[in-house]
Amino acid sequence: MKPKSFFASTLLPMYSFLMAFVAIALLISPANSQSAEDQSGLKPPLKKFMTISTGTSWGNLAPVGSKICQLVNLESSKHHVYCSVRKSSGSDMNMERLLRSNVDFAIVGSDQAKRAIDGTFQTGVFGAFPKLRGVFSLFPEQFLAVSNVKTDIVTFLDFKGKKIDAGEESSATSAFFTRILNGYGIRESQFKQVTHLQTRAMIDAFCNGTIDGFVELSGSPSPKVLEAIKKCGGRFVLIDDGVIHFMADLNPELVPSVIAPYRYPGIDYEVPSIGTQAVLITSEDTDPDVVAAVVGSVAGRLGEFQSASSVVSDATLGGLLPKFSFMNVVSESKKVLHD
Repeated sequence: MKPKSFFASTLLPMYSFLMAFVAIALLISPANSQSAEDQSGLKPPLKKFMTISTGTSWGNLAPVGSKICQLVNLESSKHHVYCSVRKSSGSDMNMERLLRSNVDFAIVGSDQAKRAIDGTFQTGVFGAFPKLRGVFSLFPEQFLAVSNVKTDIVTFLDFKGKKIDAGEESSATSAFFTRILNGYGIRESQFKQVTHLQTRAMIDAFCNGTIDGFVELSGSPSPKVLEAIKKCGGRFVLIDDGVIHFMADLNPELVPSVIAPYRYPGIDYEVPSIGTQAVLITSEDTDPDVVAAVVGSVAGRLGEFQSASSVVSDATLGGLLPKFSFMNVVSESKKVLHD
């Protein structure tokens, strides 16, 4: 018997093994095998992404907006929409981002929403925006005036001749302070001094008596007001009922409300107020599937939404439906949110 050649004894088995390996690889490759999804004719769901512009970590807008985003992401396996948050300096920046199409949703005050619709938000920069749509009414932003306990200031008119902080320049608080003055028919010059301090500086000035009081437009409880009262006490200054109703009658974007007892330490009585409504808005051009995902996620997890902040702790489905005569509401909200 002739001895096997080197090819027969060594190379041939290796060659056979290699060919077998190639054959198996071809059989299981994507080009020669269909996945279960391909065989069924289904494609993977298309992921969609959205952004919400909220606010600063100091205020109420950020935790509420973040909770909305969290609830959307918790339901992403159902609707395949994924949410991210963009913090901001407040409502003005949120509105600007939405008008520039830099975000899909924004939390703003109802007064800013009306100005955007009318074309008076940053006049000369943005035109009228009839495509604005309301998604949720979140919570009332209530005007509060607080006086130092060492003063005799009880009503808002008692501030005349005194030193008051009116909120940071260009803030929603500062703008609303001007509206309150107009409601009372008084001028800024009738105060001894009107300052526009940043939050920390304002609280220090309030506690050391540099100013006699301050105002705030915020959901209740306001972190700023809470800290000031806890640090050095304070007295809520009453806004006249006649002024509240006069302003509300003339301005459909303003909302009379009552600050419930015990929202603030030592305040065991109702405090009448007026202000705006924090609303989640979007554009008519936003993908309806994305809007439906937002509305459905919050409505389906209402209890978790209420845990976002005390300002929404008593939210109801009916209460979330925007109810402003000047604002169109997305159809998804109308379908899901009802009294």
